[in-house]
Amino acid sequence: AVLMLALGLGGIGGWQARQVTLFAGMLPMADAVQAHRLFAEASTLDIEARDPARLQAWLGTHFNRVGRLPDLAGYGFQPVGARLLSNEAGPAALLVFEDRQGQRISLFLRSPGEHFERMPTGQRTDGQLEARYWSHGDYNFALVSAADDTRGEQLRRALGVSL
Repeated sequence: AVLMLALGLGGIGGWQARQVTLFAGMLPMADAVQAHRLFAEASTLDIEARDPARLQAWLGTHFNRVGRLPDLAGYGFQPVGARLLSNEAGPAALLVFEDRQGQRISLFLRSPGEHFERMPTGQRTDGQLEARYWSHGDYNFALVSAADDTRGEQLRRALGVSL
């Protein structure tokens, strides 16, 4: 009986340690950074929309209860378009914005997943990119921009309030 108990507890403990080890390597919003790398500079997106109203309508067809897309013109950014993606929790979207110098940023949104139910507000640098992430309403968000772009925190605050 003691041997069976020891094996059972060891098995449960080992499984828990495995889960911790697997999740330890998962960085918050790693999928947002990867999506930015793959698609933010792409010449074609699922929808090319320089009109914020058209981008808002596209967003509304794919996501319920997402807030109004903020006007980032005051920060020098206009919408370029968006790409519909997916992850373990369902649909995700990458919204791409560009300034007059051609610098692009992206806003990534997705439903909370098994690994990150609610995102703590935070940021991290991954190479030349910086991801600022948070949760609001029914979604997790990440703003991905160049690590040296000083507008990043102002944009995150503007986005976090409106979405």
